[in-house]
Amino acid sequence: MNLDFEYILELQPTDKMIKVSEVEKITGITRYYVYKLSKDKTSRFPRAYLVGQQSRWIEREITEWMKEREKGLNASKPLRQRLRRLAGHIGQAFARLRQSSEGSAGFISAPTAGSTAPNSTRKPAEHS
Repeated sequence: MNLDFEYILELQPTDKMIKVSEVEKITGITRYYVYKLSKDKTSRFPRAYLVGQQSRWIEREITEWMKEREKGLNASKPLRQRLRRLAGHIGQAFARLRQSSEGSAGFISAPTAGSTAPNSTRKPAEHS
């Protein structure tokens, strides 16, 4: 991945090229994962550029990626809260169903040791 001529035209004078160790510090991502994300074409992580024999990233792109990532995490937070509430409601509904069905003849439960399940066609063994 060498610097493209078109990309050089887009660089701003204030852009700073940083090493992988600095990318690790900014993102909190390990070196291995930084390289993995950079090579993944489906990832939105900024690409690495070869400067001589070493990979470099544009610091501005890394910070923009971090802001996008934070925005995405914050956007999904209300969804996680709604799912937790929904799971709680489902658990409460099952508990009420269990309470209202206990003792009724139509409620099917797992057989206990030595007994047969309600509505079972199996007859108990007769002893002589």
